[in-house]
Amino acid sequence: MRDTETVEAALNLAETGHLVFSTLHTAGSVQTISRIVQFFNPDQQKQIYTRLADSLLGVISQRLVRRRDVDNQRIALFELMLVNSGIKNLIRSGDLSQIGNAIQMGRSEGMIPMYVYAQELEQKNIIHRDDYVGFFTNQDI
Repeated sequence: MRDTETVEAALNLAETGHLVFSTLHTAGSVQTISRIVQFFNPDQQKQIYTRLADSLLGVISQRLVRRRDVDNQRIALFELMLVNSGIKNLIRSGDLSQIGNAIQMGRSEGMIPMYVYAQELEQKNIIHRDDYVGFFTNQDI
Protein backbone atom coordinates (compact mmCIF):
# COMPACT_ATOMS: atom_id res chain seq x y z
CA MET A 1 0.00 0.00 0.00
CA ARG A 2 1.62 3.20 -1.16
CA ASP A 3 -1.09 5.81 -1.22
CA THR A 4 -4.17 6.96 0.65
CA GLU A 5 -6.57 5.72 -2.02
CA THR A 6 -5.22 2.17 -1.82
CA VAL A 7 -5.33 2.15 1.99
CA GLU A 8 -8.89 3.51 1.93
CA ALA A 9 -9.93 0.83 -0.56
CA ALA A 10 -8.36 -1.92 1.57
CA LEU A 11 -10.14 -0.63 4.69
CA ASN A 12 -13.47 -0.44 2.86
CA LEU A 13 -13.10 -4.00 1.58
CA ALA A 14 -12.12 -5.33 5.02
CA GLU A 15 -15.06 -3.54 6.65
CA THR A 16 -17.45 -5.21 4.21
CA GLY A 17 -16.20 -8.69 5.12
CA HIS A 18 -13.59 -9.25 2.44
CA LEU A 19 -10.27 -10.81 3.38
CA VAL A 20 -7.56 -8.36 2.34
CA PHE A 21 -3.86 -9.19 2.14
CA SER A 22 -1.40 -6.41 1.50
CA THR A 23 2.24 -5.52 1.83
CA LEU A 24 3.73 -2.47 3.43
CA HIS A 25 7.42 -1.75 3.84
CA THR A 26 7.68 -1.42 7.61
CA ALA A 27 9.79 -2.98 10.35
CA GLY A 28 7.04 -4.44 12.55
CA SER A 29 3.43 -4.41 13.65
CA VAL A 30 3.54 -1.07 15.45
CA GLN A 31 5.19 0.67 12.51
CA THR A 32 2.67 -0.94 10.13
CA ILE A 33 -0.31 0.45 12.05
CA SER A 34 1.36 3.83 12.43
CA ARG A 35 2.17 4.01 8.71
CA ILE A 36 -1.41 3.17 7.72
CA VAL A 37 -2.75 5.90 10.00
CA GLN A 38 -0.21 8.42 8.68
CA PHE A 39 -1.65 8.14 5.17
CA PHE A 40 -4.60 10.16 6.46
CA ASN A 41 -5.00 13.75 7.61
CA PRO A 42 -4.67 14.35 11.37
CA ASP A 43 -8.40 15.08 11.66
CA GLN A 44 -9.17 11.60 10.21
CA GLN A 45 -6.63 9.58 12.19
CA LYS A 46 -8.80 8.83 15.24
CA GLN A 47 -11.42 7.35 12.93
CA ILE A 48 -8.74 5.31 11.12
CA TYR A 49 -7.53 3.83 14.42
CA THR A 50 -11.13 2.77 15.12
CA ARG A 51 -11.59 1.32 11.64
CA LEU A 52 -8.32 -0.62 11.94
CA ALA A 53 -9.25 -1.92 15.38
CA ASP A 54 -12.55 -3.18 13.99
CA SER A 55 -11.20 -4.80 10.81
CA LEU A 56 -7.54 -5.79 11.24
CA LEU A 57 -7.01 -9.46 12.01
CA GLY A 58 -3.24 -9.55 12.25
CA VAL A 59 0.14 -8.40 11.01
CA ILE A 60 3.04 -10.59 9.93
CA SER A 61 6.39 -8.85 9.65
CA GLN A 62 9.64 -10.28 8.38
CA ARG A 63 13.27 -9.34 7.90
CA LEU A 64 15.88 -11.43 6.16
CA VAL A 65 19.17 -12.10 7.92
CA ARG A 66 22.25 -14.07 6.96
CA ARG A 67 22.33 -17.67 8.11
CA ARG A 68 25.39 -18.77 9.98
CA ASP A 69 24.75 -22.48 9.45
CA VAL A 70 24.50 -22.39 5.62
CA ASP A 71 26.74 -20.28 3.37
CA ASN A 72 25.17 -17.62 1.15
CA GLN A 73 21.63 -18.11 2.42
CA ARG A 74 19.24 -15.99 4.42
CA ILE A 75 16.41 -16.78 6.80
CA ALA A 76 13.38 -14.72 7.69
CA LEU A 77 12.88 -13.35 11.17
CA PHE A 78 9.16 -13.14 11.86
CA GLU A 79 6.86 -11.16 14.09
CA LEU A 80 3.26 -12.27 14.36
CA MET A 81 0.64 -10.03 15.91
CA LEU A 82 -2.91 -11.33 16.10
CA VAL A 83 -5.57 -8.76 16.95
CA ASN A 84 -7.12 -9.97 20.16
CA SER A 85 -9.33 -7.81 22.38
CA GLY A 86 -6.37 -6.23 24.17
CA ILE A 87 -4.60 -5.23 20.98
CA LYS A 88 -7.91 -4.08 19.52
CA ASN A 89 -8.31 -1.69 22.47
CA LEU A 90 -4.73 -0.43 22.11
CA ILE A 91 -5.24 0.29 18.41
CA ARG A 92 -8.60 1.95 19.00
CA SER A 93 -7.08 4.25 21.64
CA GLY A 94 -3.98 4.92 19.54
CA ASP A 95 -1.73 3.60 22.33
CA LEU A 96 0.68 1.80 20.02
CA SER A 97 3.53 1.90 22.54
CA GLN A 98 1.96 -1.01 24.44
CA ILE A 99 1.50 -3.32 21.45
CA GLY A 100 4.98 -4.86 21.82
CA ASN A 101 4.12 -5.92 25.37
CA ALA A 102 0.75 -7.26 24.20
CA ILE A 103 2.47 -9.37 21.53
CA GLN A 104 4.84 -10.77 24.16
CA MET A 105 1.89 -11.53 26.45
CA GLY A 106 0.08 -13.19 23.53
CA ARG A 107 2.67 -15.95 23.10
CA SER A 108 0.11 -18.54 24.27
CA GLU A 109 -2.18 -17.37 21.43
CA GLY A 110 0.57 -17.89 18.84
CA MET A 111 2.00 -14.36 18.73
CA ILE A 112 5.74 -13.82 18.71
CA PRO A 113 7.86 -10.68 18.81
CA MET A 114 10.56 -10.61 16.13
CA TYR A 115 13.38 -10.18 18.64
CA VAL A 116 12.24 -13.30 20.52
CA TYR A 117 12.22 -15.31 17.30
CA ALA A 118 15.69 -13.96 16.48
CA GLN A 119 16.96 -15.03 19.90
CA GLU A 120 15.47 -18.51 19.40
CA LEU A 121 17.27 -18.85 16.04
CA GLU A 122 20.49 -17.63 17.64
CA GLN A 123 20.22 -20.24 20.42
CA LYS A 124 19.90 -22.92 17.71
CA ASN A 125 23.07 -21.55 16.00
CA ILE A 126 21.13 -20.70 12.86
CA ILE A 127 21.91 -16.96 12.98
CA HIS A 128 24.49 -14.79 14.70
CA ARG A 129 23.57 -11.98 17.07
CA ASP A 130 25.68 -9.46 15.13
CA ASP A 131 23.45 -10.01 12.08
CA TYR A 132 20.21 -9.00 13.81
CA VAL A 133 20.96 -6.92 16.89
CA GLY A 134 20.87 -3.65 14.90
CA PHE A 135 17.20 -4.19 14.03
CA PHE A 136 16.02 -3.76 17.60
CA THR A 137 16.19 -1.17 20.36
CA ASN A 138 17.96 -1.89 23.63
CA GLN A 139 14.61 -2.31 25.36
CA ASP A 140 13.72 -5.16 23.00
CA ILE A 141 16.80 -7.32 23.51
